[in-house]
Order: sequence, then structure tokens, then C-alpha cells
Amino acid sequence: MPLKILYITCRRPHPQSHGGQLRAYHVANALRSVGDVTIATVGAEPGERKDGILGSGKFSLLGDWRVEPIETRGVRFFLKTCCCPGFVNFHGLVLPQKTEAELVKAVNQNFDLVWFFQLRTANYFRQARWKQSVVDIDDLPSAKIQSGRALASGLGPRLRAAAWHQAARIHERRSVDRFTVRAVCSEEDRVMLGGDSDIQVIPNGFARPKG
Repeated sequence: MPLKILYITCRRPHPQSHGGQLRAYHVANALRSVGDVTIATVGAEPGERKDGILGSGKFSLLGDWRVEPIETRGVRFFLKTCCCPGFVNFHGLVLPQKTEAELVKAVNQNFDLVWFFQLRTANYFRQARWKQSVVDIDDLPSAKIQSGRALASGLGPRLRAAAWHQAARIHERRSVDRFTVRAVCSEEDRVMLGGDSDIQVIPNGFARPKG
């Protein structure tokens, strides 16, 4: 029997878009060569096109869910992010508890593998660890923060950016205990994550399967 894969993504896969939407589509399309792929989108931008999924006829769609903000201001959130391994809502957004419970139940009962597109997608769940799982980290959160850090002006913003960069690095290193396999875009990112044996490189522009 074919592998039953739930592909959970914060970007709506689309073959004629760019960036995250395009990578999400090509990875999902590649997964069709190894199993039956069902897509769930969580926290996608309202303006992102949906017809790439719904119009292709290639995928089943489990649902499209929004996320809600949590309080991120103050030292308490920062310390919780750094010091609590079980706390993964680094981006300050979470699924409603009822929605999360339904998705986790679906994963456990109906699928052989759960594949997350981007680390932030998995971070929308309160559950930290996932059996039989893959996370396509795509862009490292710390790299994005580092880019903003270089543009920060003034001592205060630079210190805050430096602190959150370190928090992001701690958060990324913990991913080794959360997923079965991790994927990144480049060898440089693999090294940044520690070069562990579970890390696979899926470069942007990888050869796509036919069909």
C-alpha cells in the first residue's frame, strides 16, 4: 500500500508563484512519487492563491486553518523560549487548541508520515515532538534575524536582535529531538544546524519528478 503522507504547510503550494509557495508545491509534488499526499495549510497569508492546490487535482486537501497570536512581549516570553525545551511557539502564533487536537488525532490515526514545510509551521502547534516526521526547515529563523540585525540602528535594537538571534539558535538546535528527519536548503544550513546525520539537503531548484 502507498505511504499516507500529511503535508502541513504555512504556505499554500502553487506552481506559478515564487519563494515559499513554489518550493512548497514542488516538494509536495515530489512526495507524490512515494505516497498519497494530503495537504493541510495552517497560518497561510490570506492573500495567497489557493488554486495551485485545489485546481491541480493532484492532492487531497484536509483543510485550511488560521492561527492566533499569543503574548510575546517582555522578558518572560524570551526566557520561556530559551529555557523551556517543550515550548516551541517561537513565532508567537498558535493554532486554536480544538483545531490542533483534531489535526494531531488525524496524524495519529490516518497517516504514516507527517511532513512540515518550514519550521514555523510545526511551531504553530503546542506539541513539540512528532513520531515519523520530517521538517523542511527551508530558511533558518536565525538567518532571518541576523539579516535584520545587520540593519538595526541604535544600541537597544542591536542588543535585542543579538539576544533573539541566540534564542533562535537555541530553538533550532532543539529540533534534533523533535523530528525524525530535518531538511534544509543548503550545505551551509546543514552545518549551521550541527551537521547531524538526520539532516538532508533539498536545494531550491532540485530536479522535479515528471507528472
